[in-house]
Amino acid sequence: MESSHHETALWHIAEGVRSGLPEPGRSVLGSLFELMVPVFADVLAGRRPQPGNTVRRARVVGIRCAEGSIPHEPLATALDEFCQSVLTLLSDSADFTAAARVVTELATALVSELLGGAHQTVVHTPNTLSRANRNRRARALLSGENCQHGEGYDIAPAYAVIAAHYRDVEDSTLERAMESVGGPGVLTAVSGRGGFALLPAADGERAYELARKAHRQLPGNAWLAVSWRPAAEIPLGRREAGNVLSLAMGADLDPSVYRIDDVLIEYAVVRESSVSVDLKRIIEPLLEQPALLETLRAVIASDGNRSQAAERLIVHRSTLDYRLQRIEQLTGHNPNSIRGIHLLSAALTVCTVQAQITVPPRPAAASAAG
Repeated sequence: MESSHHETALWHIAEGVRSGLPEPGRSVLGSLFELMVPVFADVLAGRRPQPGNTVRRARVVGIRCAEGSIPHEPLATALDEFCQSVLTLLSDSADFTAAARVVTELATALVSELLGGAHQTVVHTPNTLSRANRNRRARALLSGENCQHGEGYDIAPAYAVIAAHYRDVEDSTLERAMESVGGPGVLTAVSGRGGFALLPAADGERAYELARKAHRQLPGNAWLAVSWRPAAEIPLGRREAGNVLSLAMGADLDPSVYRIDDVLIEYAVVRESSVSVDLKRIIEPLLEQPALLETLRAVIASDGNRSQAAERLIVHRSTLDYRLQRIEQLTGHNPNSIRGIHLLSAALTVCTVQAQITVPPRPAAASAAG
């Protein structure tokens, strides 16, 4: 078939899935199909598609659904039905596996962006809201106040709750980074070297993606921790993100974006008080020995590689070995063994962050899509 024949077949499918939608959803989806059909025609013709504008358009369609109170679930279902029909057309393709993978990836991206746009906070009068007012709204939501829609914007169904700590980064730089990736519905409450940001997000993966995009825009050293929560659970998200941030920094992890899964062992250890007490008892003999503590941290940061640890400390290898022997004598655990270094690492983390940790429950099982 020539490309025009492919497009004709695809439009026939598109009209079929649109026909069951009421207005204005049918017209909104039609505007997206105008971009989708040429992209999927390229796939059917064996050419490499260029879907960038189409995927971005799906987010715009989602935002239009939110702004116009148009149900987005039928549109997402229609998109999925369209893509399944395209896979059927590909069934006789010589390179079905590769083409099907492209279609599946496109379908996933389109639905994800549509849902992301649908869950994005709608800002009706952004120019009338000062940053100070946004800051107050963010602090109110983080503290658990029952903020209602209004005052120039709506509350999104769910948020990426991001805790931040940074060096050599201005507050305004962090705010701009968050707003550039999260859109006009972003709320921030930052001061000095840290704070929190609330970015509308449809699900946990979208929340993580937004945090990573924001992190890439930040100069200097910045640690971000993210928790996805429905709007009603924002205070729990604040606690979880704050705890993850404390654990990441207490464990001397590199500046990056962290989720609870990244520090799950440390989180579980801190949560279990009896284990925490035992671990603190192990590390206590080192608390009055700054050189030994510094050595332990260097060995942990070097994943047990003593040569790298000696370079970090700018000491001779024999000096390092002597300090490691002293650590074993004082703690009863060998930092040269895998088990020993993991145990001492957990003990050091507990000692560093335990006072800051409170443990919130996990997010509610119910989706925020409703």
